[in-house]
Amino acid sequence: QKQKQKQKQKQQSQGNEQSRSSRNDSAATISASSFRPLTRSTSSMRRARRKNWFLTSVLVVSCVTSMYVLTVSGPDHSNGGLGERPNDNRVVVADWSGGGSSPSAQQFRPRRRYDASSSYRRYRHGDWRMTDNRSIRGDREAVPTLLGIVEPVTYDMIDSIDNELYEEMAEATFVTGTDHPLVTRTVHRYGASRMPSLDADRDAVTFHHPLTLSWEDGSDVAVHYDDVVALYCPATETDPYKFRDAATFEQIVATGGMAWDDEDEVEKDDDDYFTNRQRSHKKARGTRSGGGGSWTIKRFPIIREQSCEFRLWSRQRQRVPVPVRTRVKDLAAVSTRRDASQKRRQEQKEENEKVNDDNNEYDFETTFTLVARTGSISLPRAVAEPTAIHLALTYEPTEMVVSFTTGAVGVPVVQYGPTFDDASAYAYDGDYLPFAFESTGTSVTYDATDMCEEPATLTEPGLFVSPGQIHTVRLRGLTVDSDYSYRVGVRTRGGRFHDVYKDVADSMYENGVVWSHVHTFHTAPRVGVTTPPAALGSSHPFSFLVYADQGSPVFGWEASKMSVEQLVDRELDRPNAGSKAVKKGAQAHCMYPVRFVQHLGGLSRAIGASHAWDAWFDSITNLTPRIPLMIAVGDTEYDHKSGGGNGKDPSGVTTDGGYTPSWGHSVFASASGGECGVPTARRFTMPSTGNGVFWYSYTYGTVRTIVLSSEHDLSAGSDQHRWFLHELRSVDRDRTPWVIVESHRPLYHSQMRSEELEVAIAMRYELEPLMYDFGVDLYLSGHAKTYLRTCGGLYRSKCSVGGPVHIAVGTMGARLNPDPMYKNSWTDSTAEERGYGRLTIHNATALHWEFVANIDGRTLDNVWIYKEMD
Repeated sequence: QKQKQKQKQKQQSQGNEQSRSSRNDSAATISASSFRPLTRSTSSMRRARRKNWFLTSVLVVSCVTSMYVLTVSGPDHSNGGLGERPNDNRVVVADWSGGGSSPSAQQFRPRRRYDASSSYRRYRHGDWRMTDNRSIRGDREAVPTLLGIVEPVTYDMIDSIDNELYEEMAEATFVTGTDHPLVTRTVHRYGASRMPSLDADRDAVTFHHPLTLSWEDGSDVAVHYDDVVALYCPATETDPYKFRDAATFEQIVATGGMAWDDEDEVEKDDDDYFTNRQRSHKKARGTRSGGGGSWTIKRFPIIREQSCEFRLWSRQRQRVPVPVRTRVKDLAAVSTRRDASQKRRQEQKEENEKVNDDNNEYDFETTFTLVARTGSISLPRAVAEPTAIHLALTYEPTEMVVSFTTGAVGVPVVQYGPTFDDASAYAYDGDYLPFAFESTGTSVTYDATDMCEEPATLTEPGLFVSPGQIHTVRLRGLTVDSDYSYRVGVRTRGGRFHDVYKDVADSMYENGVVWSHVHTFHTAPRVGVTTPPAALGSSHPFSFLVYADQGSPVFGWEASKMSVEQLVDRELDRPNAGSKAVKKGAQAHCMYPVRFVQHLGGLSRAIGASHAWDAWFDSITNLTPRIPLMIAVGDTEYDHKSGGGNGKDPSGVTTDGGYTPSWGHSVFASASGGECGVPTARRFTMPSTGNGVFWYSYTYGTVRTIVLSSEHDLSAGSDQHRWFLHELRSVDRDRTPWVIVESHRPLYHSQMRSEELEVAIAMRYELEPLMYDFGVDLYLSGHAKTYLRTCGGLYRSKCSVGGPVHIAVGTMGARLNPDPMYKNSWTDSTAEERGYGRLTIHNATALHWEFVANIDGRTLDNVWIYKEMD
């Protein structure tokens, strides 16, 4: 075996020498006996893929929990694969406050996004790879960046948490100021002429409005495809590493920008947009971007600063020799091999040193030079404008909780009153009429240090940014089963936003408060069954929507928003069987009014990228201000491995890693990215009948809903198990004949995933006897990215024996799971299509479940559930 290995090494060495002779900029050679953990920085691996360095064979070795692969023998990857860099060749950034010919300079050292050996990076690039068997980029679910940048060629969303460009910029040198030698080299590259220009089509922009950037070459100056545009907020930011988002021009063109050689050649036909996109992408991949171009950001993201600025950085990559001592250091991996003798290790060392001497190996050092900037772009209402407005039910039908977010610190205010029949009655000469009532509430926030582990605890680009102030106001004394209108805002001392908004002719600004638009909601009905029981088809039936796993959409937040808009149009805006429009002769949609949403976990799926929370709320902004959003906590909201001790875990668990049973280590991992439930607990207020957002119960009409946390201990004797038993015993079936139990993870699903099946069986063992004894009617869940409905009366894998119907509907937006299904006797229906559930409570003895396709509203599955009244 050693002789074969030596012969194979010799053949690979000869092949590498031929490759180096045809490509002088080779950075490393492949050595079959050099092994390193996959937990090192992946930036060098990506550079290798871009240069078409294909590894023809990969050896995977399992050793405890590490995974090893055949790697590149070359520079020390502890610095991201860039090797050692002289201390005097660092970032020189000019004083941003001045514009003189000799700006003062400040020195910045490049810093890494986070330690390449962190447990989270091992999770995403180590064990995750073994179980998912997909590439790092292109074939997996990503958290979109702030501006929704996509990957060239494949047009996949670029991952904000694992962004190659972010890593390169974190390790690079930044230069500004014309008096610095590195700038002189840039001018020499372009020729003695002016720098490129970067302009915005407006000097002020608000949330959700478009903003167009345009760039143009100088007389002899070209914008190259690998140059970078970065967004800085506030515009006065002096640290070049603290950008909010960044993209190369190649990525910008792939995202929707347009590069051209001449304006006359730009196609204007919208029908040929994709062809234009490909043509522009092809031009951008050349040496130059094509003379100029433009990029329209269709919806400016939520950024709680008063100004932003885009800056154009020219990228230069300089070849630098890799020190021999760096490559020899990599032999430590070889020395750990148990079957390698001391003599063989010495031979390998001598052979590598000879190769290093005979072949001048290089790595690349990146420098970014500031060549253009848009100037400050004002964000007039960014600090005080309310966003993320959402409602929640309480245990009392006469109450409603209103939550929203701003960047302003002050007293949250909700003005509300009964809804007028004529919506125009709320406006009079551009001003809103006074509302009948006003309530104030409380505010909270959180910081990166409040969460449990990386990457959520890091403040690098693409990760944590402040959520602003999260406000909660409870409205009391409402009339049951009635419509109310309301608006929200923050009242600050002395109306300190007056100077900012004095030029804004907007009725939303009033007496120092920036108000939201006017929204409406419908209060809960009175609890209990009518006497006599309501007949089938009466005017009192209602519906609610059920879904899970919505965030981090495969096609970006814009696609998610469009999907929700279709849902709103289909479920809320069309006339229903109980509306006044029907009585006037309008055609009714065949449904009853939708009163609330039950989201069963997998909310934003931010996993540490906190801007994803704002983006997710923005994508559902047409829905959540109108009907209550009730949630369950899933793995992507809570699961973590460390850092939960010392009171950080908002659920009250005192162990450092939350709930980690011995049988579920591979499942209860770091799926939340270290958030450990903190953003969820701060952003939502659920009924105070259990343990905050984690487990609780509420009653709506004739339905008692019990929400469990599948991410916490459910075993007999645990706090949650005792609470669940108490809730089941307290149900009055004469008043609330329907009992529905919900959690993120299912008890039954037929996907061939052994680790998830293990969790499901454990949950059945703890919960099924209780649900059977107390006659639970329906169990709703998500998590599995495929729709499934079981037979009726399911108990211990047998149908029609008195248990509930189980339905898993984790199909709202996340990537569907391609795992095959195994055959069993209890699965009645499955569907591999994105959709949501609509549950209609007709009366005390009949309910109707429908699974509805997102794309066109088709009913893919439905079932009636009947029961007898005593």
